[in-house]
Amino acid sequence: MTALRFTRAGIALLWLGFLTASCSPDTNRQPVDENSASPDSSVEVADRDAFRDEPDGEPLTDGARADWGTDALMQTDVPVGGELSDQTGLVDFGEPDLADGDAADVDVEESDDTDLDATDLHATELDATELDIGPFDLPPDGDVPPDIESPIDCNLDGQDDQCPLLPGYVRTCNPRQRCEYANLDVTGWKKWDVWIWIPPGTFLMGSEGEGGPPEEQPIHAVTFSAGFFIAKFEIVVEQYEACVAAGACFPPDTSMWNGNGWGTNASGNGRADHPQNGLSWQRARDFCAWLVSGGRLPTEAEREYAATGPVHMKYPWGAGPEPTCSNGTAVFNEVGGPGGFGCGTGGTWPVGSKTAGMSWSGGMDMSGNLWEWCEDWYHPGYAGAPADGSAWLDMAENKKVIRGGSFDYPPIHLRSAGRHGTWPEGNHAAFGGRCAHALQ
Repeated sequence: MTALRFTRAGIALLWLGFLTASCSPDTNRQPVDENSASPDSSVEVADRDAFRDEPDGEPLTDGARADWGTDALMQTDVPVGGELSDQTGLVDFGEPDLADGDAADVDVEESDDTDLDATDLHATELDATELDIGPFDLPPDGDVPPDIESPIDCNLDGQDDQCPLLPGYVRTCNPRQRCEYANLDVTGWKKWDVWIWIPPGTFLMGSEGEGGPPEEQPIHAVTFSAGFFIAKFEIVVEQYEACVAAGACFPPDTSMWNGNGWGTNASGNGRADHPQNGLSWQRARDFCAWLVSGGRLPTEAEREYAATGPVHMKYPWGAGPEPTCSNGTAVFNEVGGPGGFGCGTGGTWPVGSKTAGMSWSGGMDMSGNLWEWCEDWYHPGYAGAPADGSAWLDMAENKKVIRGGSFDYPPIHLRSAGRHGTWPEGNHAAFGGRCAHALQ
């Protein structure tokens, strides 16, 4: 839909409709359904509504219908009491025969029986950036609140499955046609608070013939009887700093390895939108528990399923292409040595930078940027692994699972089935995390 630009006279009319609609004693009016508006719709115009019909400019009689085209509101700058051009499509309320060039004197009291709403004005796709007005010219709480309760279906693997409700979040279908949830509050760190619904299902976990180590075998079926939520982004610096400020998280620590001088990502060094590095297993776990009720690290099976989906893919983005620093798939070490860290930048990139690497579910950076902790203890193979998607809590050795590769590792570790084990106390510049939680 072509975006409209309102004149100040047009804004006055929007205010008139807002004031009269909000003050009307009619309790039977239904909420505005913005999706029902059509540019070809016509609206009833009551006595004294004095809108001119475009493009013929004839005055409207009582009870007539106005048929507005998108040209009815033009890019002009006419103040109240100023001159109207013959393209504005608006005339003075009290003078339905206002001639071209006459001054308009809009009187609020003359519009006491108008009953216009957003569908009458066909302004369903406008936002504040498209209005030539100041911030105090809009209604204080916005015209239409976000709809967070209406059912929404995304095409999950050819099936129309309804996205479950997550209170406090707006549901949409992401580019992978999965159910995605954004926090209603998009200020500060909460703009990164985005979740993806992973529906129940079965997949084959592990790999053979991809050049990976024996620890990725044997391939075995895992069935999720219930779905779960996984974070769209790795833990972001701005989020983690809020957790530290709240007293729920310890500061990150890269004392074990500082990334060959890359150091700890922080807002103070311009990396507020980078993934938070320097996280031990417990630090990442504490953050997830603070972020959301029931928040936790994903199980190893959950993370692989969120990356590859029900049909195994070599990489989260598909069977190919092979990752390179130039094709937008991942942040990794393409050439070897410290000079190749972070595709030549020396370290991490802002989360979600490599859009071509979006996973089956819509998750970003599920390959590269930082290794991500999982809940499971590490085992050097899948013999005896849980088949229900739960965490493997029997400790074989004092290591926790990390997944996804990182800015300093070669592409072999970017595969969906790639896995590694390390000490949970690791304070490392290449260690971060991603959160998950069950449907409440």
